[in-house]
Order: sequence, then C-alpha cells, then structure tokens
Amino acid sequence: MKAARVEAPHASVMILEVEDPVPGPGQVVIRVTASGVCGSDLHVVDGKLGRTKYPLTLGHEPAGIVHQIGEGVSRFRKGDRVLLYPTTGCGTCMFCIGGKENLCPAARSYGFEFDGTDAEFALVPSERYLYPLRRLSDAEAAPLACAGVTAYHAIKNHVVGLAAPGDSVVVVGAGGLGHLAVQMLRALSPAHVMVVDTREEKLELAKSLGAEDIMSPSEFGRLTDAARKSRVAAVIDTVGSDQTLSLGFDTLGTGGRLVVLGAAGGSLNYSGPDAKDRMVAGPILGSLTEMRETLELAEQGLVRVVHRDFPLEKVNEVLAMVRGGQVTGRAVLIP
Repeated sequence: MKAARVEAPHASVMILEVEDPVPGPGQVVIRVTASGVCGSDLHVVDGKLGRTKYPLTLGHEPAGIVHQIGEGVSRFRKGDRVLLYPTTGCGTCMFCIGGKENLCPAARSYGFEFDGTDAEFALVPSERYLYPLRRLSDAEAAPLACAGVTAYHAIKNHVVGLAAPGDSVVVVGAGGLGHLAVQMLRALSPAHVMVVDTREEKLELAKSLGAEDIMSPSEFGRLTDAARKSRVAAVIDTVGSDQTLSLGFDTLGTGGRLVVLGAAGGSLNYSGPDAKDRMVAGPILGSLTEMRETLELAEQGLVRVVHRDFPLEKVNEVLAMVRGGQVTGRAVLIP
C-alpha cells in the first residue's frame, strides 16, 4: 500500500510502498478514504515531540471503510463506513475503564508512537475505537477525529457551566480547531462569541459560522474594550504563542479560564496574587463518549466541517500550506 512516511526528523515526507496490514483477533483494517492534516503533524516532521518513533506513517484523523475484520469482531462488517478515534490506551487503568483513553498514562496515538493514517489502509487494534458514519461524507467526518473532539472536550469541560448569558468567550485562531470551536460554542453555550485571527478569510468564515464579533491582532484594543463591558468567561487559544497566551489571560474576567488547545507552544507569566481566581487549562483530545457526542453534533447539522481535499501525493505541499496558515478550515488527504 501507499503511505506518507517520515523517515527521520526534519526530512521531507515520502510516499512509499509498505506492507498491507493484516488484522489479528479483535482487530480491524480500514481502507482510509480521508485523513485530516493537523498542525501537530508538523511537530512530528520537525522532531519536536520526544515520544515520536521514527520511521513512521504520518496522520491521525481518519475516516474510511472496513476492509478486513479479525476473529471476535462483532459490531462491524466489511464495507461499513467508520470514523476512527486516534488514540489507544492500556485498557486496564482507571481512565481506560472509564472510556477516557485520552488520559491514559500509557496512551499511544496514530502518527506519533505508531504508524498513522496517511495511507491506503490502517490497522485498528480494537473495534471500540470505531464509530459508524451515516450522514457525513468521509472528508467531512475525518477532522472530527482530532480537531473536532478536542474542541468539544474543551468546551464541554471548561466553558459550559462557566459562561453565563451576557458573558463573552474569545476564540484565538479560526483555523481547523477554531472554526469548529466557534460552532460548538454557539450550540452549547449562551456566551457572546468573539474571534481573533490574522487572516481576513478565516475571520469571514468564523462570522459565517456564528461568531458575533471578529477582529485582527491590530484591533486588540477592541478586545480590551469588550472585556470592560462584559465578563470574558473563557479564552480558547488554538495558537499558543507568547503574545496570544498573555493577551488571553489578561483579557479574562474574574474566575475566567484560559483554555489552550492543541500541541501549541508559547509561555505565560502571571502574578498569583493578581490572578483573580483565573485558571489555565490544557485539555487533551476527548473521551470515547465525547467522540461519539462530537460526531452526533455534526450529523445533526450543528457543526459543519469546512475542508479542502488533496491527493495523498501532495502531502508535503499541504504541510507547507498548514505551516503558513494558508488553509481555511481543515486540509484533508485522500489516499
């Protein structure tokens, strides 16, 4: 099969022929029909994540079709359309027993610790990680496997119940994560949604998806003014630079929360006595249940994944576009 392989840090991704996976007991092989491109894929290419095992196949946002099933698989049949949860757990710790593989100390993820999904086929260790697709196309569904469930988990656990009517929530960055966060805030929270981004086309997308106020970094003064008029209950930062983290924390009202999404960098310095009970959270992906809830939101039409599709062979070109912030919505590779 064809696969987008990273042989070593800082190397170009190569399309190589590798062996087709074969399912063992309880395992499933899917034919990948769409695989979303995440900003953390760049961290793998750049060698910034110490846990990455090279060489490996890139990618962790797949949708596809059940191709083969191993002995003991009962919920899925060959030909079923599915979405794949991107992380596996040990199966025995308190988090895994509770369906929270995302918090498992021994969690391993596609495209990081083992071969990912930017390939024609992918091996799934257990059917528990698969979700049936009904109304969404494969390319629409694929980004939900990481960007979607990450945004949903953050909003469900760190914004819902915190933001009251009349409060504001600020989304920093309206890209693959941010454009989904805007819609989920509109669906789950009564807060006024504000969006900050450097690109006009992304701001316009955010506005079309329900953002009530949009602004560029040159308009940060408006954000400060808005914070004076209504409490900023939360800032969801999908960028993670020193500037955005500082801006976000300083903008928060009393008891507010800065929620940093994705494998972003940046650092934040603040004085404890002046913190006004403000908090910083770093959500990790989402649980198995939250993956299903995320998919349900999209299948109900409450969340729309904006995507642009590319053939697998253009993976390096697509990564360059993601690095330059040139993708509106989510880029999706089609093997």
